[in-house]
Amino acid sequence: MNKILIVIKREYLTRVKKRSFLIMTILGPILMAAMFIGPAWLSQVEDNELKTIAVIDSSKIFVGSLPETDLIKFKYINNQKISDIENNFATNKYYALLFIPPSVLSSPNVVLTSNKQPSLAVRMHISNSLKRDIESLKLLKSNIDPQVLKSIETNVNVNITKVNDDGTREKKSADLQMILGIVGGMLIYFFIFMYGVQVMRGVIEEKSSRIIEIIISTVKPFQLMMGKIVGIAFVGLTQFLLWVILTM
Repeated sequence: MNKILIVIKREYLTRVKKRSFLIMTILGPILMAAMFIGPAWLSQVEDNELKTIAVIDSSKIFVGSLPETDLIKFKYINNQKISDIENNFATNKYYALLFIPPSVLSSPNVVLTSNKQPSLAVRMHISNSLKRDIESLKLLKSNIDPQVLKSIETNVNVNITKVNDDGTREKKSADLQMILGIVGGMLIYFFIFMYGVQVMRGVIEEKSSRIIEIIISTVKPFQLMMGKIVGIAFVGLTQFLLWVILTM
């Protein structure tokens, strides 16, 4: 047992005194915040560029019916080849070309071509607009009034209330619990991966420097590995507690 404690102490002090430990302790909360907040912030960044999209509607169904916004405009093309538009995006000042095939009702697939990556907002706007119009046309063909169907659609909200042992009631948010569960699972995976790699690197370093041969002559392999795992676990707990203190 004493030998395991010696290995734990050595692993803990060696890693805590490293410069990389101090750097990651300071940068860790910043990197984790960037990992969670960054994608959400990028998804909300608005592109203020006016986008004019050329539309070739071979089905002749959606001419003039696609809704426009302040930043998305549609220009319907009749007597121009697709290749001519695709080869001259910069000259024509088109953001993209939307081609609607004749079979769009039976096979709802359209092609959006551009010389740059179309934004998610543009793709979602086109998809939702076409989806709504195609559904309305199919309903009319089946002699179903779209307004009647819309009035039938009902969203049911389930409000969760928890009854405590003392009889008090409090409202609970299932969405919040789900988000906390996902974040907690990601953190567990992150810590297992990060500190598992540290155990592996520690063993590799000692094998490459032949220190392992000297250590095994005085310590059993089980004691050595147990000391490494527990020592690095204490390093992880120390770093986690420091992160909690720094973010308070």
